[in-house]
Amino acid sequence: MMLYIIVEKRWKKFNSFGSIQTLISGDTIMIAIIKKPWFIFTILIGSFAIFIGVFTYKDQARKFNERAVKNDIRTIGGRAAAWYLRPKMFDGGGQSFCNFSLKRINFPEKNGNGSYEVKISDSEVVIKAKGVQGVEVAAKIDKSGVLNFIEFR
Repeated sequence: MMLYIIVEKRWKKFNSFGSIQTLISGDTIMIAIIKKPWFIFTILIGSFAIFIGVFTYKDQARKFNERAVKNDIRTIGGRAAAWYLRPKMFDGGGQSFCNFSLKRINFPEKNGNGSYEVKISDSEVVIKAKGVQGVEVAAKIDKSGVLNFIEFR
């Protein structure tokens, strides 16, 4: 196998044993000449595999982040339902979501998965989340304790 590469206006000739021979060329041409067609095919297949791998990784990272954000929302929803049912004398909501916040249930507004915010009314809480991969998820929990996800498309 012979591979010619241009370095400093000279052709460098690499053979399969690793020795290098310098050949003088008249003009500098910025191309590599490869004498074996299977080598070109190997380069193309390898490049295609790397290209597909990068896009697959990005898609999987987004899906993983969406699952993680949904799990965090489920955690917030479960804690919100427990807070709603807890009496006010035990630092709960006393059958109301009025004073609910993420601090009251000891959940951070931002973590490694994304950032979270809650909008409250007397009978329901809407949880909005934005993941680190750009995923947006929202869910609503009502006074019966049912958590419903709201999909963004």
